Amino acid sequence: MRRIAAILLALLLVLGLCACGKKTETVKMRDCGVYVTIEADDIYTVSYGTDAGSESTKHADDTPLDAGEVVHFDFAGDAAESSAKAIIDYSICIYDKDLNVLAVESFSSDFSNMARIDITVTADHRIINTSDKLVCGGDTIVQMKTTKPETGVSLAVPTITMPNRPDAAKAINDSIAGINKTFTGEQLESSRKAYKQLAKEADGEDLDDFSQSRYVRVTRGDSTVLSFRMFDKANLGTGSASAITGHNYDAYTGAELKLADITDNTEEFVNACSEDIFSSLTDNSKYADMLFAEGYTDKVKDLISDGHWYMNNEGVVIAINPGEIADSAEGAFEFTVKYDVLAGKIKDEFVPADLDGTTGDITATLAKDADASSLTIVGNEADKDIKSVLVSVSGKIYNISVYSANYYKSSGKYSLEAQLWYCSDLTEGAAFAINKELKTSPSIFIGFTRPDGTYERRLLSADSSGKVTVLDPDGGETGTLISGKLPYSADINGDETQEKISTTTNAEGLLTLKVEAGSSAHEKATKIKTVSSIRLYDIDGDGKSEIFIDGKTADGSTVTYAFKFDGELTACKFGDSDHAYGAVKEFTHSKLYLKRSVNVLGSYTAEVSYTYEGGKYTRDSSVLKLSGTSYVTTTKDLTLSDGKIIPSGYKLKFTETDGSSYIDFTTDHGLTGRIKIKKSDSGWKINGNADTSYFESLPYKK
Repeated sequence: MRRIAAILLALLLVLGLCACGKKTETVKMRDCGVYVTIEADDIYTVSYGTDAGSESTKHADDTPLDAGEVVHFDFAGDAAESSAKAIIDYSICIYDKDLNVLAVESFSSDFSNMARIDITVTADHRIINTSDKLVCGGDTIVQMKTTKPETGVSLAVPTITMPNRPDAAKAINDSIAGINKTFTGEQLESSRKAYKQLAKEADGEDLDDFSQSRYVRVTRGDSTVLSFRMFDKANLGTGSASAITGHNYDAYTGAELKLADITDNTEEFVNACSEDIFSSLTDNSKYADMLFAEGYTDKVKDLISDGHWYMNNEGVVIAINPGEIADSAEGAFEFTVKYDVLAGKIKDEFVPADLDGTTGDITATLAKDADASSLTIVGNEADKDIKSVLVSVSGKIYNISVYSANYYKSSGKYSLEAQLWYCSDLTEGAAFAINKELKTSPSIFIGFTRPDGTYERRLLSADSSGKVTVLDPDGGETGTLISGKLPYSADINGDETQEKISTTTNAEGLLTLKVEAGSSAHEKATKIKTVSSIRLYDIDGDGKSEIFIDGKTADGSTVTYAFKFDGELTACKFGDSDHAYGAVKEFTHSKLYLKRSVNVLGSYTAEVSYTYEGGKYTRDSSVLKLSGTSYVTTTKDLTLSDGKIIPSGYKLKFTETDGSSYIDFTTDHGLTGRIKIKKSDSGWKINGNADTSYFESLPYKK
């Protein structure tokens, strides 16, 4: 909202610009602030806007600003003199001679320590933060390396790189070095003593060799937090000992975070976490026959403390080690307390921000076969001495994790071994190298998050010719992504001749698909204003690829079109329409899966499947199964469709809806039910009343 306000202020400022000359400087400006370098020769006015105000500058004689001219704004006030992080949301707006807006762009920058922010306005009116060294993402990069300091001892050592915050990266690396020093020092000495003691008690019994290992993985990494889960295990001859610890860092300063740093009220935070954990222990059937130690409820509260927690993208994870609340044989417990459960208990700055972008995906090839001339390599370069893999990005993706993996062909399942690499975010044109040779069975796992929050998994292997094969282990395939590669040539109709696929836009800015075959050209118009993805997939197994395009219409709806080319270009039908609502998620034989937004008693994501037969797509079910839901709490009695009443204070999680007349739910105690709903001009109604009147809050996206 603050960014929106900043943009509005910058735009509203145009109303008063007619009477403005170049701003007078009655007080000498400081050297800090925003410096806007003009490269265009047709800009007459530049303004900034923040939630605190706005200002503009222009030539007093109404001539355009000179190409190369630099405009300086200093609006940070006392925040600039602070040594603590001071984030300010602001916008920069440029105007022509008649005060028409040529472009406006919003930014969020840290103005502490008398910072200078450099902005460039290009000749084609793009407004770019040139202080940002990251042009293809890579805010936080973690490279993992397993070291063996002595026989029987191994540990994974993460090395952090933050191109925009090298001091923070150094502080984190130094902290981890200290933690590892304890692992190879005091902790190793203690483990060896335990091994010797057990050897004495074994009285000649054959013992397994001593070993001590540490496995590390990044659980969250962004511009706010970098969290690690460390799992230590020692083989003590006749038994073993293990422990999970969490280490969390401020990604801006590099300081290790304590529990007290992420909440304003530690007691309320601990109570919220413990209540959620007790609910899991009570409701989850896997704990039904488990015996817990006397006084374990108090023990759980005590364990919600430093060293026992780490963050992921879903919430705060509380780690309870073997023997702490139950018999050691039961192993460790890890409970994720979701951020919505901690609303009001955790500081807002530590809740992950919404992701930007529309779609994103990856492709992989052997590094030696890749044309990397147009790519920005993030992280280490490809090792030329082995068959390294180069993974390139289209769109935008987040939370990229690379693991070595074991694949079990008989079951189609896989297990992760060691994390090799992590990156917070990557955008179009970025690529990263995996310096590990592939096996003929899947041996590398890549996980990443799309901008819509969908978590994607890929398994990489080498085929018989050594080429890289990418498998979606969730059963679906994502097709060949060709957006960003147009015009694209491929044989899509099985005639052993390549057709050329491209797009154009009409006078209204709507996309038209074009397929050229020999001397003939074929076009089909769509209602898509902004393209998210264009991909090829042979959905019916006839050896001919269909063309799928998804994106947003002028009214902001997300739609998907499917085209078939068999000498003529045809738009396939979805019922009576030439498009379906939602974006392509994946394909399986004869099925297309879309992900669409559902705004019913909140904003959620639902999966919709269509079966392809006879040249058209038929929706498999009218039911929308919801994902991304969280518990909402009733504030008054709620009458259900069967006449039963849910009283105030109940926690409900919505599970599915038909999008028009009902929505189903389950409670945190396992009860299920259905609520009748009705759409009105003012929103959804329940029993004639606004849906929002029945709940503390509903998670509608603003």
